[in-house]
Amino acid sequence: MLPPYTVDGQNLAVGSSIGIAVAPTHGTDSSSLLRHADLARLSAKQGGRKYFVYSGEESDKTAHRLALAGDLRSAIPENQIALHYQPKIGMGDDAVCGVEVLSRWNHPEHGMVPPDTFIPIAEQTGFIDPLTRWLLEEAMAQHKTWRSAGYHIPVAVNISAITLHNSHFPEVVAEILTRLDVSATELVLEITESAIMSDVAQAARTVNALTDMGVQFSIDDFGTGYTSFSYIGKLPIREIKVDKSFVFNMLTVNEDAVIVRTIVEMGKILGVNVVAEGVEDEETWHALNALGCTCCQGYFFGKPMSVVDFDAWLEKAEWPVRAEPRIISTPRSPARLRSPAKPGRRLKRLPTTFVVKLLGRIGDRREARRCAVRL
Repeated sequence: MLPPYTVDGQNLAVGSSIGIAVAPTHGTDSSSLLRHADLARLSAKQGGRKYFVYSGEESDKTAHRLALAGDLRSAIPENQIALHYQPKIGMGDDAVCGVEVLSRWNHPEHGMVPPDTFIPIAEQTGFIDPLTRWLLEEAMAQHKTWRSAGYHIPVAVNISAITLHNSHFPEVVAEILTRLDVSATELVLEITESAIMSDVAQAARTVNALTDMGVQFSIDDFGTGYTSFSYIGKLPIREIKVDKSFVFNMLTVNEDAVIVRTIVEMGKILGVNVVAEGVEDEETWHALNALGCTCCQGYFFGKPMSVVDFDAWLEKAEWPVRAEPRIISTPRSPARLRSPAKPGRRLKRLPTTFVVKLLGRIGDRREARRCAVRL
């Protein structure tokens, strides 16, 4: 991905995907060649590639996606979609500090359809808004059930860029929380860096409106995309989540260890929580604790579980559950961002290459040179 373009003071990230079809192998007329090239372009885009050559399999994949799109609308009323919950463990008291909600589609014919497949279909067919509404209703209702049982378990829900840019979304959230009589502070909405950057102005309006209600925001998969430090400073973000691709190898790959450490230190400066994803062993957990990470999430603590399995996990897990919320940190104010360094603490400017890697191996080099974090 190229550095973003600045248009009317806003940074816009622009990418491209190329589909290739060659005559006569892939068609003998312009109509079939264009259709096959377009299918190849979609494959390139979905696979994160710069280009893709038509192979013939794209037609079968398209037919399969069309069939899934038709079935998706009946998936909720027929109870084919279920929510799974993965625990997050807080540092310090080693207690369950929340859960991330993940959706699973058990298709009657195709079996388990992964979210990476059906969420893009929901976005393309306009079904993402009713799907998100249902997911929020189910997740917050489950939170209320846990609360009645004496468990304080905040719920984190992923939302798509389309939902984030929907000007009516704050009203939807407010209606659900009011109807269920659940505090907005118990809901964390996870958004990606790319979702913010695709329409910064609308993203800011949505985030600010929901934050005013008490809803918390988290930047998911931090470090894998492009995020301007200036936008992180302006948006009322509660936490950033270190992508698991960095956490997996932090004990063996020095570059990944530096990135994780840098993100944790940056979180301390900005006054936001830092959650590490992909923790799969005790040694990694202890290393993250030593760095000052706020929370951890991964198979070492528990995999995503159905509500029945999660309730059973709660009964036998070695991790206690908080009965009341514990404030770890709060969204920082602009005044805090401008505070000088404490005496005795040296500010070290990171090499540009480290900052660029932190931002997904791309970025604005002028901003990278200005960025300094305490090490």
